[in-house]
Amino acid sequence: KQDRMAKAYNLCKMIKKFQMVSAGEIPVDDKDHYSNKRLKMSGDLLTDLFRVNFNMLIKDMLYNFQRIVKRGKFPSLRVVIRDKLLTQRIYSSMATGSWVGGRKGISQRIQRLNFLETMSHLQRVVSPLSATQENFAARELHPTHLGRLCPIETPEGTNIGLKKNLSLMASVSQSVPDQDIIKVVRSMGLKEAK
Repeated sequence: KQDRMAKAYNLCKMIKKFQMVSAGEIPVDDKDHYSNKRLKMSGDLLTDLFRVNFNMLIKDMLYNFQRIVKRGKFPSLRVVIRDKLLTQRIYSSMATGSWVGGRKGISQRIQRLNFLETMSHLQRVVSPLSATQENFAARELHPTHLGRLCPIETPEGTNIGLKKNLSLMASVSQSVPDQDIIKVVRSMGLKEAK
């Protein structure tokens, strides 16, 4: 019930913001502003891959169990659980770069010709936009990229501006506990929605 209330609250917030933008009270959000973007790190991508394949393993186990029990047999766990299914699917995704959701090129061979090229490869940020789309605003530098993304390093050709790199000293932190963030936000005067 609480989850539905949170969804309803967010929906009301979106409707209110839409009405305010329509009335001209506030400007339209800049979709290229970096505060309106989210970086999906390797851990997030591996979590997605594991979740989908683990659910597939569970469905396969249920199917095998029901099929064998209908025959009047009581199977051992080795017959029901095909453990290689999960491992093979994760290996396949890592080897081919084809990820869940139809995304391609997620995992790649790392280039280790020199240290700088290795660091550049590890800090690559790839936009989900297609290289055939003529979205010039997404390809250009935005002032909020300063200090976050390298303004120089991008490939030439159709992928220009779509493949970017984190700045040399930039890092993405995910280790801040939620309670610390909540304390800071509350100290700034934010009140809870009820």
